[in-house]
Amino acid sequence: MHRAYIVLCVRRLLGGQRSMQACASPVENESSSKKHSFKKRHPLPPLPGNDTWYAVPDNIADYNPGDIIKWRNVPNALSVDNLSPIRPQAVYQMQYRTTDSVGDATASVVTAIIPFNPSPDHLFAYAYFSDSAAPRCNPSLAMQLGTPADAIFTKIQLAPIISALDQGWIVSVADDGGPYAAFPSGPGMGYRTLDSLRAMKQSGNLTGLSSDPTITLNGYSGGGITAAWTGEMHPLYAPELKIDGIALGGLVPDFVYLSNIIKAQQGYFAWGPVTFVGLSHDYRNLSTWLDENLNPSTADAFWATETYCIDGNANVFTNIDTCNYFTQGCESWNDDIPMQTLQEGAVMGMRATPIAPWYLYETVGDQTSPVNITTALYEKYCANGASILYEQNQVPISHSDESYAGWPGAFAWMKERHAGTPLPYSGCIMTDVSSYTIAAAWPLPIIQTVFQTLIATLGIPVGAIPGTTFLP
Repeated sequence: MHRAYIVLCVRRLLGGQRSMQACASPVENESSSKKHSFKKRHPLPPLPGNDTWYAVPDNIADYNPGDIIKWRNVPNALSVDNLSPIRPQAVYQMQYRTTDSVGDATASVVTAIIPFNPSPDHLFAYAYFSDSAAPRCNPSLAMQLGTPADAIFTKIQLAPIISALDQGWIVSVADDGGPYAAFPSGPGMGYRTLDSLRAMKQSGNLTGLSSDPTITLNGYSGGGITAAWTGEMHPLYAPELKIDGIALGGLVPDFVYLSNIIKAQQGYFAWGPVTFVGLSHDYRNLSTWLDENLNPSTADAFWATETYCIDGNANVFTNIDTCNYFTQGCESWNDDIPMQTLQEGAVMGMRATPIAPWYLYETVGDQTSPVNITTALYEKYCANGASILYEQNQVPISHSDESYAGWPGAFAWMKERHAGTPLPYSGCIMTDVSSYTIAAAWPLPIIQTVFQTLIATLGIPVGAIPGTTFLP
């Protein structure tokens, strides 16, 4: 079915059909058409910060994917710790036209961060792990000073961004879940990221970015999910985009598999409610199914995930069995609507093979998603011609620890892409420790990132200028 779907999609695109209904799968088309049924939909959550600036224009279909609709200066300074503002040269927010997971036109927001002494030919796109179905936790809002206190793990992700800014790279951060935080709705997360890159390439009069920059994309965990979906949807949705490299790790490639282990999880892996609710923000027939199948006595508590950021979800849903929220328990997850939604919206490897090179880093000790699931995806992509350097850390450290352990090699690899260095290998390579991690002299880059972040919190300008970093 998927091979036929891809062939049909390509034929339609070659035939000039620009709407993403050209590439909507049968299930996606079905769920899109059901929007117009008479069944009541659970209401969508409020816009980020209840700010009407985020509202999708009524004439959104009049725009092309990636078109900039409007822009503004960021309302408040960005902050790593919610106390101290950082000082790049400028920060803009741009609303742009994009596409949701069921192929309908919508809008999202990309935050463009301009360093002092920028290099206009270099764009570093960062995919946040917001891991939330709450629009108030979208990175465009949560990065700002004085915004959600339960988004600590969103704010501290400014650290790798500061490292990129100190290279002189212009940085973009897309609200990959859109105005209603549709995490982990994969196709839409990929579309929104790809369209954010299209928007950035059109933003030169505002951001100073050239129209043909070197582009890298980085993400880990939830951000890795976004980066991977961006890579998979790239050849189908935005083949004209030149992405020079995607560095990603901590993947969760298969939420159907994950649904068997998210029933009662601890801390930041308590993903049961956020998975179903976030998907329902794109796949609206799932919202109706949830209202029909949740226990009335605890339904409000389940839907309350629409108000929690990643830290809030961890605090509220830790060790709570998600099955207990459903009148028929977890058996009901095998119903057509939830299972088809998970398969279409949260399982990678079913659509296309990435055409941009990847640097993939994982640990065998990952307790979020077993490493063999990622390895299976790697093997599938590689069998179809992908270029992937896969660092599979044999030290059984945790999912969180790998985000630090894998970063130096990933950043070194991305620096080579920005330098225009040809890949020193072809096809796919799997290794315990990559040459990039060795050459980066771990943990020196981690120390450097910490220093750069500390300096930025002191109010020292961020960019490729003397005094912004202790280390080269």
